This record gives sequence, C-alpha cells and structure tokens, in this order.
Amino acid sequence: MLKQQDVVRAVATKVGFTRADVRQVIRALQEVIEDELVYGDGVRFGRLGVFTHHVSPERKMKIPWNGRIVDVPSKKKVAFRVHKWFARQVDDHDKTLKKTIDEAV
Repeated sequence: MLKQQDVVRAVATKVGFTRADVRQVIRALQEVIEDELVYGDGVRFGRLGVFTHHVSPERKMKIPWNGRIVDVPSKKKVAFRVHKWFARQVDDHDKTLKKTIDEAV
C-alpha cells in the first residue's frame, strides 16, 4: 500500500511539481473534503468515486459480559463509494495481468 509520501513523490514526478507543492495541494484537498462532509452533502471525484456521510441513529446496546443496557449516541459516519467505471478498470487490469502471467508460464 502506498503511503502519503509515496503518493506525493509519484504525483510530483508525473505532473512536474515540487513535492512541497503536491503536499500543499493534498492538504488543501483533505480540508475541502472534510469541510464539505461536515457542512455539505459530499464530494464526487469524476470516475474515482464519492465521499458521502450519513447519521446513524441513537440506539441502545447490551454489553455482553455484564448484560447492562447502554445508550449509544447518534454519530455521523463517512463512507467512500468507488465509481463502477474505476472498479471495472482495476478488475480488467487484474484480469489482463493474470492472462499475461498465464501466457508467460
């Protein structure tokens, strides 16, 4: 799995920006996504996917080891749903790679 520093290095190399500039863009992107999820509806990234949020309702939960019932407060949860096109690209790439490996053997 790529770490943020690996992503920064790869993007900087690909677009010709300095790593400092790319880090700044990534931080700004994180802030924009966070603000939109807190105050808005969500963020859609073209063919990559969609960040959304929903509120889980308040509920009661039983603690298994002592049987006590406790209140669990409502909570805002963040989700990322991958776009079908992007998922298909990754899947097709895996199939092509497997076919290439099988043919080489």
